[in-house]
Amino acid sequence: MRKLFTLILLGFSGLAQAQQLPVYSHLIANRFLINPATVGSVKQPSIDLLVRQQWTGIANAPKDGMISFQLFIPKHSMGLGGAVYTDKTAVLSRNTINLAYDYRIRLNRKMSLSLGLSAMATQFGINTGAISGALDNDDIVLTKNKSSFMADAGAGAFLFNNKWNLGISAMQLAQSKIANLDIALDNSKNYRHYYLIAGYNMTLSYAWSLRNQFLVRSSFRSPLIAEYSGQLRYNDLFWLQAGFRSQMTALAGFGFSVKKMIK
Repeated sequence: MRKLFTLILLGFSGLAQAQQLPVYSHLIANRFLINPATVGSVKQPSIDLLVRQQWTGIANAPKDGMISFQLFIPKHSMGLGGAVYTDKTAVLSRNTINLAYDYRIRLNRKMSLSLGLSAMATQFGINTGAISGALDNDDIVLTKNKSSFMADAGAGAFLFNNKWNLGISAMQLAQSKIANLDIALDNSKNYRHYYLIAGYNMTLSYAWSLRNQFLVRSSFRSPLIAEYSGQLRYNDLFWLQAGFRSQMTALAGFGFSVKKMIK
């Protein structure tokens, strides 16, 4: 029964997270996932790739994957972005398509305000066959897979110039319900998430710069999370990142770009 207990524990933990937006630590480059108004703030088109394995060494641990694209069209003063991402924890999985649009309003020569909207379509699934492999012989064996489709939306505003930025957003506005699973999860639903972003960019030398980002996120179903990330960049060719998140979590990473487009 120990395997079953582990699966149940991971499953319910995954459910709490599967109905929430994933918590990423690379949002300096990909902020439109939590605020669609930021997609128009990019300087050039970019493609971002992510593969993440959490809780290494634990069976059925969370796994994430994502590919996204964003660009700004100066002629029409608008930004466009799209992302496809998947996350899986134990018997629970979530596959999402996220499309973002924003319109930039030029306030003066240096400062702009972007207003954005996003639309999301998600497939939420439960693999009950994975449970049966961990059950003892005297337990009921579940063999059916269940899935549900839902749609949701987000909105945000983003004020920025070359030095600093400030944004506020809300995601999963519709709080869509998970339906058609024929089990106790039928009454579950998405919950609204609220984000506050603040950033400041520092030029250290001709080639080196430092991007600072502060992020606060909250929902009525999870505790408030505060986060700081600092990204030391060399000519936008490669960067080192470090930071910390509330609840004693440290962040570290690095990245590079190919022809300043693929990151």
